[in-house]
Amino acid sequence: MIVQKKDLMVLYQRNLLKSLGELKFTQFKLRLLKIMGVGLVTLSVIAYLFGPIFYDIFQEIPRINQIKQQLSDFLSSIFFGQLIPLFFASLAITVLLLLYYYFLRKSFRSAYKKSVVEKIVKMIDPEIIYLPDRNMASSHFTASSLFDDVNSYYGDDYVEGTYKGVKYSFSEIHAHRITTDSEGHKHVHHVFDGLFLVSSHSRTNKSTTLIIPEESVFFLSAILRKIIPSAKTSRNGKDVVRLENPNFEKIFEVYSDDQVSARMLLTPVLMEKLIAYRRKYGHNIYLSFKDSTFYLAVSFEDKEIFEPSIFGDIVSFNNVREIFDLLTITISIIDSLNDNP
Repeated sequence: MIVQKKDLMVLYQRNLLKSLGELKFTQFKLRLLKIMGVGLVTLSVIAYLFGPIFYDIFQEIPRINQIKQQLSDFLSSIFFGQLIPLFFASLAITVLLLLYYYFLRKSFRSAYKKSVVEKIVKMIDPEIIYLPDRNMASSHFTASSLFDDVNSYYGDDYVEGTYKGVKYSFSEIHAHRITTDSEGHKHVHHVFDGLFLVSSHSRTNKSTTLIIPEESVFFLSAILRKIIPSAKTSRNGKDVVRLENPNFEKIFEVYSDDQVSARMLLTPVLMEKLIAYRRKYGHNIYLSFKDSTFYLAVSFEDKEIFEPSIFGDIVSFNNVREIFDLLTITISIIDSLNDNP
């Protein structure tokens, strides 16, 4: 069942607002701890690097009277005599603050997901399984054929459910490619950060169809398509598919090993939903159809999806609505696939 946004507002006002208000004080403490930690590290580094310089400068000041002599001795003790113990004391305090921050952040995150995210999920469907510390198996991610050369994979916020008899599951995923250069330095290349979904669909076929955002298409291939519209390009052995929706083709490239099957999968309703979501939210969307399995990936490169913010307005209804919109558009796409066999 896809609920309406007015139901979300009722949930927000009657339930979520209170929970978010209780979390706001913890958010304030985390914010303060983070600022203090950064400040202490900065002061420690400044004291360690520039303390001797300040000491030498004050040593050059003429000692005209006893007051100036006492000032010089005081600065000497601070910047020279006590520099090392001061540095390690501040370092110890910083470590303790970081440990406290880590455990408080973990508790804050867990409480947010239990009292906010889970309630939104259960409002959409009480039978949905939500496991905040689990993620989709990497074998599904590989099987989609949407992304290549991934050797670092992790995630959280696993959701599993059934909609109109169709099973689906998804989670937040972070997939990277880690390389090592000739000097032994490691480099992390972001391949995908966002929501990844696996579902079955009603159109049984023995083909593979990929829908890729225009921005992700190889540069020379995209240029060739624009210069010579009839030119054939391919991806992993699959030919480009021509469609009769110019707005869709401006945003997505479609590749398949079965042209007829690809056109049957991409119904006008599904294409319009994908266009609407892309224009409204700006997130890149990737889709893959392999036999009777459907994969969907929604990129969130600038943020983690179901995580509470430390510096943002945690009480804002916009955060709740964004989670709700993502969940409902996912189910809506599944609906479009199975309502038009």
